[in-house]
Amino acid sequence: MAPQADLNVANQSGSAFRADLNNQLLALGTLMSGASEPSTTYAYMLWADTTAGVLKQRSAANNSWVTLGTLGSTNLGLLPSGGTLTAALGSAATPGVTFTGDTDTGLYSPGTNQVALGTNGQQRLAIDGSGRVLVGPGSAREVGGAVIPTLAVETLGQAAAFVRNSNDTSGGIIALGKSRGTAAGAVTAVQNGDILGELRFCGANGTDLTSIGAHIRAIVDGEVGTAGDTTDMPTSLAFSTTPDGAATATQRMVVTSAGLLGLGTSSPQSNLDVRGTDAAPSLTVNNGFQVASGSRNYGVVEIGSYNGGLYGWIQGKRPENNTASPLVINSLGGNVGIGLTSPGAALNVNGDFWIDAAGSTRLKVTHTGGGDMRIDNPTSTLAFATGGTEGFRLDGSRRLLIGTSSQGGSQLLQIQGDTSNSQNGGNILLRCGLAAGTVAAGTGLGGIAFGDSSGNRYALIEGYGDGTSGSSDYPGRIVLSTTADGASSPTERMRISNNGNILFAQTSLGVANGGAYFYNQDGITDFHLGIGNTRTDGSGSTLYLNRQGSDGTLIEFRQANTTEGSISVSGTTVTYGGGHIARWSQLPNDGDPSTLLKGTVMSNLDEMCEWGEEDNEQLNKTKVSDVEGDPNVAGVFVSTSFSDDGPLDFWLAMTGDMIIRIAEGVTVQRGDLLMSAGDGTAKPQDDDIVRSKTVAKVTSTHVTCTYDDGSYCVPCVLMAC
Repeated sequence: MAPQADLNVANQSGSAFRADLNNQLLALGTLMSGASEPSTTYAYMLWADTTAGVLKQRSAANNSWVTLGTLGSTNLGLLPSGGTLTAALGSAATPGVTFTGDTDTGLYSPGTNQVALGTNGQQRLAIDGSGRVLVGPGSAREVGGAVIPTLAVETLGQAAAFVRNSNDTSGGIIALGKSRGTAAGAVTAVQNGDILGELRFCGANGTDLTSIGAHIRAIVDGEVGTAGDTTDMPTSLAFSTTPDGAATATQRMVVTSAGLLGLGTSSPQSNLDVRGTDAAPSLTVNNGFQVASGSRNYGVVEIGSYNGGLYGWIQGKRPENNTASPLVINSLGGNVGIGLTSPGAALNVNGDFWIDAAGSTRLKVTHTGGGDMRIDNPTSTLAFATGGTEGFRLDGSRRLLIGTSSQGGSQLLQIQGDTSNSQNGGNILLRCGLAAGTVAAGTGLGGIAFGDSSGNRYALIEGYGDGTSGSSDYPGRIVLSTTADGASSPTERMRISNNGNILFAQTSLGVANGGAYFYNQDGITDFHLGIGNTRTDGSGSTLYLNRQGSDGTLIEFRQANTTEGSISVSGTTVTYGGGHIARWSQLPNDGDPSTLLKGTVMSNLDEMCEWGEEDNEQLNKTKVSDVEGDPNVAGVFVSTSFSDDGPLDFWLAMTGDMIIRIAEGVTVQRGDLLMSAGDGTAKPQDDDIVRSKTVAKVTSTHVTCTYDDGSYCVPCVLMAC
């Protein structure tokens, strides 16, 4: 019987059943082999197709055959004999070995004895026949000399990074090593002069990348393994750059294994050895530098230049307290010249040096054992005069006296009078070098600095232009600055602007800037104080008011110089007198409150007040109360906004002393509890219990005002909150 069956054993007699079962087993054992497909098929069943010579498997849907491999072949012919997988050479765009659904990513061979990896159709890594590895596109090429590196990274605009992730103090490491061995893994010792590693910086010259612009080399500069110490590796670092017009790099700096730094020399003889040529200075240092002994306990010499380039300086200083120390020139002998190269005396000056000794007053240059030079006057006073009239003098106590010959205190600078009258008050004029019309806002006019013996500034008083100047128009401001603890330069703390505004801890007017200000808009009538607190942690207070010696008034409020209210303190009690608590509110639909009468009863609404993008968390809109006994009473109308923003905002009094409207014909008594009458006026409650509808309590039946509609106002204590 043919080795195919329907794989279904029918219910039959013993011998027939056995024969049928044998046929079914034979069909399974021969993989349903046959020249044509089995007449009865099942999902995933196998069929040895003897016509095509292949092994097939039925699909999951039982509607087609899937070829698995070749009959009679090792590994069904899927792998050649020996287990080697052969694939097409491919390319970066179509790799020979790819992944399902990602056909432009995989493995391919760009040429003989080469293998590469690509993603997204682009080469990412390639290994050529010499074992050279290239990370990135292209092919291995010469960089920084006639050598193709074993490992190269080439990018198109990206950078390369080496990152170490470890829970310790170690960072990323790039290790460059060298041995004298010729085989992999060799540890043959290096020798003096060997280059252990080199960083080359190369640039394309239009033809190739072999030109070296600079390099850093680590060079063995001593005996390796001294006294049998295998860890001994004396090494120097050499830095070289290629000058303009040259093709090779020249060594510029070296750090030896002994820690000596050489600039312009490969063999430094001290911690810093700088050598140049006769045509150029060996060392240029911005501002200055120090020359000190090893311990720095015996003074240093500072050499530098003013940062504006106006002059150079040499000075001696003691570093432990930043005070002056002696400066000795030519301590072993020799002459000092100023303005010449061959001095003929201990001090030889080529140029003007004026000394004039005439009459009873003289200028004396004295050379004493201390070697000092000084200007001295036997009468202990040094006076300077022009035209026979004394201008200023330096007295025996080192006081500089201007406009007077007698001192009046211990101050080192004293000024009396001016050029018009010696009895006038002393004045100092600090001027800038610009004329009126060119002095602008921010132009420095002069200042007074307060500092220590080293010139460090602790505080400043400065004058600036504060607007555009012109003829008889000189707007100015005064700025006061102090240096904070831990800082090295002053910070502005207060300024007085040209219009009399005084700003504290801010440079532009406004409470949003922090600090405080006294605002004087027109110089006469509009004057107020603003304080801004910009802390975000909620701590601290914006204003402290303190009576240290006794109880009494902290703040007194006046209108037309008449006291209208106050805040006072008595022991632990603070009293707010003569007022009420009010808040801002608005009418619905942007209604105009200017027609509302003072004392009108208002009712709360759910709608919140709106002020553009300003946040508003708690201020809701209100309306004229239109419900008798309204439990939503909010307070009474006081007045519209006093600002220039328009009449839409108004003050709503909620608690405290106020007046309240009573309708015409309604009578109230002192002590009555009032509720809304439903028409913007109030009326007495029918009991004396404070309820949610209670808006106020009458404190007097005195009529403070009467309106055109006959309603009138009486004093009350508001209870709306």
